[in-house]
Amino acid sequence: MKNRADKLIFAGIISPLVGPITLLLIVFSAGLISGHQQYQWNYKNFKDLISFFVLFMVMGVPSGYLLEIVLGVPAYIFMRKLGSINIWTVSLGAAFIPTFILSTWFEFNQPTVENNSLNLYIAMLVSGYMVGMTFWFTSGLSRVHKAHIPFPADSKD
Repeated sequence: MKNRADKLIFAGIISPLVGPITLLLIVFSAGLISGHQQYQWNYKNFKDLISFFVLFMVMGVPSGYLLEIVLGVPAYIFMRKLGSINIWTVSLGAAFIPTFILSTWFEFNQPTVENNSLNLYIAMLVSGYMVGMTFWFTSGLSRVHKAHIPFPADSKD
C-alpha cells in the first residue's frame, strides 16, 4: 500500500466482511453455551453449518457494504472534518450503526420475541465494534494516531 487513501480503501473493503462472521460466531457460541441446542457433529450438521455460514454471508456482506456506504463513509468524513478521528469514534461509531438499524427495524416491525432483543442488541454492538476495530487497524489509522501525526489537510488550492 503506497498511501493512506489506498489503505483506507483496503480497510473499507475488508472491514464489512468481519461483521457477518463475528455475528455468526456469536450466534453459534450463544447456542452452544445456552444448552438449548445439543450439537452432534456429523456430516449432516456440518452441511447445515456451511449452509448457515453461506446464508449469513449472502445476507450480511451486501448489507454490510450498504451500511458502510450509506452511513459509515459519511460518518467518517464528518468526523474527519471535525478532526476527531480516533479509536473511540471509529469503533463506537461502527458499533452504533448496526444497532441503530436494528432499533429502527424493531420500532417499525414490533417483533413478537421480546426476551432475546437485548441479546440481539449486544450481538450487533459487538459485531459492529469488531468492524470498527478491523477498519482502525487495517487502515493504518492506529499508527498515525499512535505517532500523533496529523492528517494532511485537504488541499484548498
